[in-house]
Amino acid sequence: MLEYAGRDAFIYAMKAGALPAERQRLSEVELVCVVTCVQNFESIAAQLSLRDLADPMNKFYGAVADAIMPVDGDINDFCGASVVAHFNVLHKVEEARIIEGAMNVFRDACAAFDTKLSVKIGVGLCRSVAIAGAFGSKNRNGHTAFGPSAICARHLAEKNASLNICE
Repeated sequence: MLEYAGRDAFIYAMKAGALPAERQRLSEVELVCVVTCVQNFESIAAQLSLRDLADPMNKFYGAVADAIMPVDGDINDFCGASVVAHFNVLHKVEEARIIEGAMNVFRDACAAFDTKLSVKIGVGLCRSVAIAGAFGSKNRNGHTAFGPSAICARHLAEKNASLNICE
């Protein structure tokens, strides 16, 4: 498990210092990756101007984050039509809470868009071993993880408009 918590990284950021070398260590963890994506993003973007697309996308990002964070998950990435989140990187989370969070993600992400847009939301959930830590710059105060769970969760999120869980 990583030796630092988000609060520790925040304290270092407030002091405008880089994370010390011992806090940048990478570690192997068994985590659960959740990927949420707007499957038909291109068709939605074709219906709206960029300015008009910004509001529903902001609601989508917020809905996913607001569903993940209360059940002790962490957001790794907001990018384009998807959000990547992890559980069990910073601390252990019960499986029932992870499933509850994923169900809330699907429900809330779907509700973030006007029904006239016919948005298709896919959520993929996969557990596996991954490498986690402060990748990139030694001045980066965030963390990330990569491994098979992210690839599997992405494929599941793109598979169909539902909550898809890897067995």
